[in-house]
Amino acid sequence: MGRQAFWGFCLLACLTGTSLVEGSPGVQPRSKCPDQAIYYRLRCYHPIYRSLTWDEAEIECQHLRSGSHLATFLTAAEERIVSTHIRRSNSATNAWIGMHAVQENKKLNWQWSDATTYTPESVLWDNRAPSTTISTAQCISVTNIQSPATAARWIQRTCETALPFICKYRATV
Repeated sequence: MGRQAFWGFCLLACLTGTSLVEGSPGVQPRSKCPDQAIYYRLRCYHPIYRSLTWDEAEIECQHLRSGSHLATFLTAAEERIVSTHIRRSNSATNAWIGMHAVQENKKLNWQWSDATTYTPESVLWDNRAPSTTISTAQCISVTNIQSPATAARWIQRTCETALPFICKYRATV
């Protein structure tokens, strides 16, 4: 019985340890992402350092992989892990993500490019909400990538600004 308990404990420790290090640099997850991308919670986040407009970047992401779009960031941890990866490999300070607005009923209606639900006027991962006031700033980028202590983590911009961008897609198993 002691031997079975030992191996059962070892198996449990291995399974628990896998979920704790998910997304950690240098750890090989069971799912695969290309070398340029970071793995986090069954997704690949693929930064592309060529500067494109928001629309061009979204199209480029869709051509990259099936199901790929500009990245959604739903939590502070998700943004922090991806920004840390970018900070270690590049000097980019801003990058397009998948949030953009369409003008409806004299206000901006924000949505994610991959159809992830966004509740109008709800806060994003840094506890701020995008403005619904009509303006030319109808796309959102992560910002302050090189300054992790800065509170503001995203900014509204005109979609015609050329920036690097981050694609997100399901990791291969």
